[in-house]
Amino acid sequence: MLPLLLALSAPLVQDWTPPPPPPTVPTLAMAQPRFAPFVLPGELRVVTAIAELEPLAGVLAEQLSERTGLAVKAAPAPARSGDVVLTLGYTAEAVGESPEALSIEVFEDHVALSGRTEAGVARAAARLLQLLSPAEGGGWVLPPFRLDDAPRFPWRAVRLEGPASEEDGRRLLELLYLGSFNVLVLDAAPSEDRAALARALGPAAAARG
Repeated sequence: MLPLLLALSAPLVQDWTPPPPPPTVPTLAMAQPRFAPFVLPGELRVVTAIAELEPLAGVLAEQLSERTGLAVKAAPAPARSGDVVLTLGYTAEAVGESPEALSIEVFEDHVALSGRTEAGVARAAARLLQLLSPAEGGGWVLPPFRLDDAPRFPWRAVRLEGPASEEDGRRLLELLYLGSFNVLVLDAAPSEDRAALARALGPAAAARG
């Protein structure tokens, strides 16, 4: 009987291949498939029990609202089913010892974002925004994976040359955040416009880690 069962199950085992990791910029270091995607509920919450992560929870809730059109709110712990949870803690040792190491684990009933530091959780939040995709029939989903990563270089910059408006700076800052850059260099002669731009972007940059 056992040989027969093994023979019948062999094609199923041989035909299964893990799905490819979801595309992100930069590419993730580690991706392990899970069983079911997370479907964003109509009343999505971003929850944390850590005071240092509360500003980031607010930023992520705002970003998710803009992307999805849902009424996403930042909320205090305890977490409940359907939440996106921010925490400090475990990340895979295989990605190295960077303070910006991150982990994203997508469960069917919630999503957990973790990092070794607040900056790591901010990187996880940025990757989460990249992973969002429209669901068939409406709504939004996150792919069923556990994702681990860490930046290869501690200093990752983009240089902005010449004069720029505050709106230009904010748009570029948003792209830097999504791409896991951490420095914006304003390459222009000292001027009141340059100083005003730097002052205007400072709070937004600090909120995004």
